[in-house]
Amino acid sequence: MVDAEENTNDGHGLDIISSITHELRTPINSTKGFLELAMKDPELSLETREKLKKALESVRRMSVLVNDLLDLSMIIGSGRFHIYPRWFFLGDIISTVEEDCSHMFPDPEVRFRVELPEELEKLKMRSDPVRIRQVLVNLVDNASKYTIRGYVDLIVMRDGDRLILEVRDTGIGIAPENIERVFEPFFQESSGTDRKSTGTGIGLTLSREIIKRLDGSIEVRSVQGEGTVFHVNLPLESSELDMVENLFSESHGGG
Repeated sequence: MVDAEENTNDGHGLDIISSITHELRTPINSTKGFLELAMKDPELSLETREKLKKALESVRRMSVLVNDLLDLSMIIGSGRFHIYPRWFFLGDIISTVEEDCSHMFPDPEVRFRVELPEELEKLKMRSDPVRIRQVLVNLVDNASKYTIRGYVDLIVMRDGDRLILEVRDTGIGIAPENIERVFEPFFQESSGTDRKSTGTGIGLTLSREIIKRLDGSIEVRSVQGEGTVFHVNLPLESSELDMVENLFSESHGGG
């Protein structure tokens, strides 16, 4: 009876989280749209533009948080978390992620760099581009919070029929005893800096769940005081491989 009651209470709590996040989406999106429109005013003073830029960054982070909370509540509560595979160009998603993340680095002490080989820019692959984008934005956002100087790199590689995505930083690193805990819900590594925000600890949890549903894996390597690497490995169903399979099937009378 106790377990059943606890499950009921947990489910009720998740329903509340889901309802609240749904309600927050509209005002957040409206505020975001207003700030983006205001930023286009060519007569803005430099001081006003900088203030609007900071406000927009805060709203964008809030939007990511709300979406992550909603997704996580769906995964934990009902499992109704959908993946929608489709064909897309890898370069398009990486460019979008680069644009999404550029505002996370207002401090010139930290550089955000993207390394995408030319041969992968036009690679057409089949997966869920929205979820891949969500994972990469979360990983870069996480790195930006713990890096006060140096760089955060997004590196794209191919290893046969696998797509490798790495986010590397020169941040504070993770204590050895916490390596296995970073994907736990609401876990936060102590920053040891004067930065006010270190996040909520749900972005990495959600990223792991998404990667699992994409039939991939995510690992973390870190040296405390030197930096961290998040390594994502995804199956690469590319149009090149499909073309070979289709030709083989047709030559053998497959339908």
